[in-house]
Amino acid sequence: MTELVGPAMLARLRREHWDELEEDVADRLWAIMGSAMHGLLAEHGQADELTEERLTLEMEGITVSGRPDTYADDGTLSDWKFTTVYSHGELKPEWTSQLNIYAHLLRAHGFPVERAQIIAIYRDWSRRHEAQGIPHAAVIPVPLWAPAYADGYLLGRIEAHQAATPPICLPDERWERPTTFAVVKAGRKAALRVLESLDAAQAWKAENGGDRIEERLGECVRCMSYCPVRQFCEFGRRLAGGEETE
Repeated sequence: MTELVGPAMLARLRREHWDELEEDVADRLWAIMGSAMHGLLAEHGQADELTEERLTLEMEGITVSGRPDTYADDGTLSDWKFTTVYSHGELKPEWTSQLNIYAHLLRAHGFPVERAQIIAIYRDWSRRHEAQGIPHAAVIPVPLWAPAYADGYLLGRIEAHQAATPPICLPDERWERPTTFAVVKAGRKAALRVLESLDAAQAWKAENGGDRIEERLGECVRCMSYCPVRQFCEFGRRLAGGEETE
């Protein structure tokens, strides 16, 4: 399921270059921790929960399968994630897609889904984060899609992954941060205001004050720091070389 909702180009390049890929030991550690957590859920699930149960659905001759973490008899679907504390309060698009496909699979098997949530465990949490009001773990509600929308989304993902040439990753799949313009004041650490265009920043500065405007260049965070196949991806190579990508 994670591969299906993820970028089709990434999945294709991972398969094609599997023997050439290298993985950081620290990243592998957290993958092992995630697997251990799923094992504990399966072994110690509550009596009123469906836990780590593999579900399948046939679509366009393809078998779509997924293993939701937990589904309670009150209709609550939960998925546990190890993630960074810096994503506190953030609902990643792929998490939304993943849980909604799990919900679609559950409904297809006769289990109504009333609500969905991510239980985020912050792997790099420390006491200093507690002082900032950030908990060690948090529950993040996930909005549910209409069944028809989920059905169309699934068909679209199947088509993307079956394409002879998968599409280039979308901006949200690249975790793209746009270029912004910050109005700053000397001696103040935080910007007075951060805006999406130079014109808007200039207008705000003229009305509200400030010493200067700083351009904060956007970046494709996943491509530059987290994609395991970026050295094999034309888009990733262009980014690394500082070339225009649009």
